[in-house]
Amino acid sequence: LKEDPNELENRIADVAYAGQLAELKKLVHEGWDPDAIREEIIESQQRRLIIRQVEKPSWDVAPSFDPSSQYVRKKNAQVTNIEQRVPRVD
Repeated sequence: LKEDPNELENRIADVAYAGQLAELKKLVHEGWDPDAIREEIIESQQRRLIIRQVEKPSWDVAPSFDPSSQYVRKKNAQVTNIEQRVPRVD
């Protein structure tokens, strides 16, 4: 950090840091297998692709309520809140 405090120099190919790079790779790969994870991802993508080919997803939303009654229109918020209250208070 003394030579490059902002870490602007890429040292990945610098042979002087090859030992540190190998140690970091070992730490990163400890506890998980990147090749196995890659295979799982590819299998998952293939399964989802098959589903997508068979069943075209619809991204249209059809609400099960009347959205026009959900918003304040032509009234103030207090009147709308009173009308929406259950049980009704008159």
